[in-house]
Amino acid sequence: MRLAEEAGLSAEGRVAAATGTTAAAILATADEIDAAMLLLGCRGLLGARSFLLGSVAHDVAQRATRPLLVIPSAAGDGAHDLP
Repeated sequence: MRLAEEAGLSAEGRVAAATGTTAAAILATADEIDAAMLLLGCRGLLGARSFLLGSVAHDVAQRATRPLLVIPSAAGDGAHDLP
């Protein structure tokens, strides 16, 4: 959020407890607060790993009705995956 503020933008992070998929929770929260835009990070998984693990960013992108910006990880190869 510091970077957004330095760029003259207003940003707000949210933590929400919800049922259902992560993508559904993100979209429901965006609707609830009437978000102007969604910003998501992604790990940059490719091929079978992406297929097997799914992609929240991909699911949100398919269903979003408001602007969405997806930022890939710095490595772009899943190097920041949690164990």
